[in-house]
This record gives sequence, structure tokens and C-alpha cells, in this order.
Amino acid sequence: YNQVVFYKLLYRTINFITLPLALYAATFTRFLGPTSSVLDSRIEFLLLYGFIAWISATSLMRYYEQSWHSRSSKTLYRTSMVAIVFYSFVGVFSFIFKEAAFSRIIITLFAVYQWLFALITHNIIRSYITHQNSLIHRKRSILLVGEEDSATRILSEVENHDNWGTVIIGYISDTKGSNRKIPYLGDLGKVRLLITDWSVQELIVTLPLDTHATEIEKIVRIAEDEGIRVQIIPRNLNEVDIPLKIAYFGSLLTYRVRHVPLDDLFHRFLKRTFDLVLATFGVIVLAPLLIPVIVAIKLADGGPILFVQKRTGRKQDDFNCYKLRSMTTKDLGIDPTTQPDGYDPRLLTLKIGFLPQFPLGVFLRKSNIDELPQLFNVIRGDMSLVGPRPHMTEHTEQFRERVDSYMLRHFVRPGITGLAQVNGYRGKTDTKEKLEGRVHYDLKYVENWTIALDIQILFETVFSNKAKEKDL
Repeated sequence: YNQVVFYKLLYRTINFITLPLALYAATFTRFLGPTSSVLDSRIEFLLLYGFIAWISATSLMRYYEQSWHSRSSKTLYRTSMVAIVFYSFVGVFSFIFKEAAFSRIIITLFAVYQWLFALITHNIIRSYITHQNSLIHRKRSILLVGEEDSATRILSEVENHDNWGTVIIGYISDTKGSNRKIPYLGDLGKVRLLITDWSVQELIVTLPLDTHATEIEKIVRIAEDEGIRVQIIPRNLNEVDIPLKIAYFGSLLTYRVRHVPLDDLFHRFLKRTFDLVLATFGVIVLAPLLIPVIVAIKLADGGPILFVQKRTGRKQDDFNCYKLRSMTTKDLGIDPTTQPDGYDPRLLTLKIGFLPQFPLGVFLRKSNIDELPQLFNVIRGDMSLVGPRPHMTEHTEQFRERVDSYMLRHFVRPGITGLAQVNGYRGKTDTKEKLEGRVHYDLKYVENWTIALDIQILFETVFSNKAKEKDL
């Protein structure tokens, strides 16, 4: 919904900007060059009439209330009608205020050029929205949950947008229909099984909310446990307790469960640019610090510099997470669980000549210097500077069983730091309460992201005085 408001506002603004351009083009065409001196002295009045006429015409015709997914023929008709009304209003204003310097040719050309600019602007913005939707829906497998008639409408929308690459695998309902174009896959109890077997990436629910509220809430919980998106095409919203945001599936109004600002292409571009600039700058600035640390790790036991670990990233894809190695590669034959709490003899120590032994591993962990190679993960696109902290792949499977909606944190790239970390949820998640607290803040970040929030989290990460235990 917010995106639709933004695009309408953008369209209005550009139309106002093109009014002076349309007037200049009209006078240039009329005189085959710069305007005459007589017209120059009165041109601002015609531009003022143009602004008033355009506001009046678009308001009267409800021009900006049209659907952004209307067909080109409908857009051409509506824009032409607005241009005709605009032309009439400008002519009437010129007559009332006796502006004889403005010929009917100039006024006509003014309306024609503004009509042309409006069409071009509309098509550019609509093409951008179509491209963005294609990125969101591209190669997505969708399972429909609802009656056959609703499934048929959604299938028609998909067929009208073949550039999406979306595949409707079928529909589930307690009632089987007779349409063979959409496979019937069973009753509502098969949701989880079908999600797994068919690698479903999105659910679209069309069940009546007043009679199926319990079933819908159960289906949404299953979907969130599996980390997939849900949209609801509503009939009645009175009886369901689910966080919903207005969205569109083509031209169909839906309610998306769990609004994710980073689904927007511009927002993703803004965050990615922010990450690349700061991460690259960080690597350059911190290089003098990294070089002596790398040398110290090598001198400690001669092992590798980096510790590489598989972690779960965006869209549940695994990636190699880089850290400076803080533990020895030697087998000390010691069970760390038998050692005093907080002490691990496997942490690196550095001993050079007559100098005292230096607890290198402890220093790297407490200072968080061992996390700095993750700046390269950011540059590679595996991670972001800010986001939910990535967990080891084996922990991902454990945690999803312990906390509802855990998998939704993978809607965005994981981060070096995050909202949970600056709110005290760092370190081991050895209790369900700690894990629930971390997931709560992770989902709050996913649903409320702004670039200002990223800046705030980075600032608090650097300057916060909260305890900084190590993350898993």
C-alpha cells in the first residue's frame, strides 16, 4: 500500500515538473525557436493557468486513482480525456483573464505535449513496477489455499504476467472442483507435506476469514515455521488475529503476512549500496590493524588465518562465514566442558621470546576483531552490515523447532550486527527465553527496516556499553 501511495505521489510530482517543459516545447514549436518578446512577458501567466488547469482536470477525472495495473488502452483513454479537459480549462482561463497573447495554437500544443509527457511518465513508472514485481515473483512456486473459483482468478493473473516465471503447482481445499487447469492436491491438512514435497515458496490464501479463521491461523503458523511467504486475498478480516499489510498480486488486492520493506527493489538497492560503501571503506581503514593480527595468529601455532564455517543466509541458502581463527588447530586432548565456566584452553596463546604469554584468542573474541573478515562476506553479498546474526546450519534446524516464526529471519541477509545484539541478546542462546528474545528483535528488524535504523544500530554497536558476549 505504501508503495502505491509513493508511486502516485511520484507521478503527480513529475507531471508538475513536465508542465513548464510542455509549455516551452509548445512555444518553441509555434515559433520554430525561442519565444517572441511579447509572449516572454506574459508566459508566467499561462504557466500558472496550466498548473491550476492540470490540478482541476486530474481531480475531476480522478486520474491518479486509476489502477497501476490497468491496460495500455485504458491508460491512453484516461490520459486523453484529462488532456482534453486540461485544454478546455486553459482556454477558459485565458479567455476570462483576456490574455490575448496566447493563441489557440500555443494552448493546443501545450495540452498535446503535456498529454505526451504524462503518457511517457506513466509508462516508465508502470514498467518499473512491472519489473520490480517480476523480480519478486520470478521463478516462484505458489500453492493456493482456497476454493476453485478463487484459484482460477489467481491463475488468470499469473497467465497475464508470464514474465514473472511463476508456477501455480495447484490448490488445496476441503472441496474438490472440476477445473482441470489447476491440479487439486488434497485437503487443508496437507499444507506442510506439500510445502516440503513441492519446494513451495509462497502461499496465497483465499479462504473466507469469518468461517476459516482457525484454519488460516494454523496454516500461517506452518508457513512461517517453514520460512515461506503468505498472501491473503480477503473476504472478511474481522475474525483473524494475523499481522497483515495491503499488497497486490498483479491487479488483485491481497493482504501480505509479515510486511518486509526490503522486498522493495529500491530499498534493496539502497541497503546494498550502503553496505558496499561502508564495508569497502572499513576494509581499507582496518587493514593496518588486520595485518599485525594475521601475523600474530600465524606465529601462534602456524595454522590457517581464517576459520570458515557454514551458516544459514538469506532465503535459507548456506554460505561460508569468515572469521579470524581464535582457537588452536592442535589436539590438546582436553574436554572443554570440564573446564571452569568461561575458560577454554583451546583458545590461541602467543609466546615470543622472553615476553610474557599473550592470550591472543581471548583478545580477538572480546574485542570482536575476529569478526572483521565478515566485511568480505558483506562485499561478496553473503551478508549485510546490519541484519539478524547468522547461525550455524545445524543450529538453524534446532532453533526452528524451538521458536515459532524463527525461519522468517531469513527473509533478509544476515548481518555482522543487528537489532537483537544492541538490545542485549548476544552470546549463547542456551535458554528458550534468550532465543525467543533474539528472534523477536530479528523479526522486528525485518518488518521495520529503514536506512536510519541501520545507522542507529551501527552507532550503538560501536559505542554501546552493554556486555559483548560472543555470538554463536
